[in-house]
Amino acid sequence: MLLICAARGALRTNGHLIQSLRLECSDVQFSNLLETQLPPNLPQLTSIEFIGVSSMDNVIVSLLRRSTAGWRSIIFRANHPQGLPRFGRESLKEVLKHASTLEVLRVEGAWCLNSKEIQQLLCGLPKLREFNLLGACSHDVPPDPSLEASDVVASEWACTNLEVFGCEIQGLQRPPKPADGRWSGPTKTKEEQDSIDLQRRVCAQLGKLKRLRELILRVPAPTYEGNYMPYNPRFTRDCLAMGFETGLDLMVDLKDLRKVGLEDMDVDIGNFAEQAWVAYNWPHATIRYPGNPEAGPHINIYASDSDSEPEDYDDIANYGQLNSEDYEPDYDAYEWAYDGYDWTADGYCDYDPDYGGF
Repeated sequence: MLLICAARGALRTNGHLIQSLRLECSDVQFSNLLETQLPPNLPQLTSIEFIGVSSMDNVIVSLLRRSTAGWRSIIFRANHPQGLPRFGRESLKEVLKHASTLEVLRVEGAWCLNSKEIQQLLCGLPKLREFNLLGACSHDVPPDPSLEASDVVASEWACTNLEVFGCEIQGLQRPPKPADGRWSGPTKTKEEQDSIDLQRRVCAQLGKLKRLRELILRVPAPTYEGNYMPYNPRFTRDCLAMGFETGLDLMVDLKDLRKVGLEDMDVDIGNFAEQAWVAYNWPHATIRYPGNPEAGPHINIYASDSDSEPEDYDDIANYGQLNSEDYEPDYDAYEWAYDGYDWTADGYCDYDPDYGGF
């Protein structure tokens, strides 16, 4: 409050000179700022960052309309579970008017947007370098917004220079795991094959973002301690499996990746073959995904360079480098990496003789 009070006169008098504005304030303070302190036109303002504001869509629009220079950066951060902005359809329309200038759009927990509206942003903002809608990681607030896989593959994204992508992708139609943990065999049901095909198309879309440094598909949620192990109600199978068969190899060009967030997701990327591929193709990436209880809720994956590696390690590491359109991956060649081996957080393979196979 003191900061806002001190800035009142300056904002009113020098609004025409303001290029960047960053404030942490309540909804009441934010509304008061718009109504009494900020001039209606801010000709040089191109960057805003508000923290803790959960104002309604029309209030946010009132702010967005004041820039005549064209927005370059729009950031709304949450500082508590109720501090999520109600960034909705009208705000989206206003943002799309700045397609020629907008480079950063970060709205943490933009739960008012549906999948098709999120897709509109990705298809309509070609200058974007950062796109992040994640942040509602508490159990007592609305869930983070998400893209439906069918929308992702419906049209090409315009923002091919993205460096940061943060949004959940759902609707992958992955069949549930068998109760006994044993799959029927190499023959796929139509449901399984449709899910694989859809996942590969989504991965192909992501694979075009060759400048990507951060790929965040989920952020962690608080876990609830039971008698023996943590329980996380947000853990989901409705997500990309991130395995060879489902399209991991189609993201081979993301060489600049530094951070991959797969928290609370049922993924295959912890398997040895996928780890070897990641170590070779995403050498700088730290990947966060659910680990075993002994290792904690999240572990970083890496490939071992010990003497116990299979002789064809290099073949697996180079998987995805084969660019022939006629090349059909031989998944059976990698079955040794799945059949009975569990690649743990400390870098060792534990063999389970009762494992049902891939």
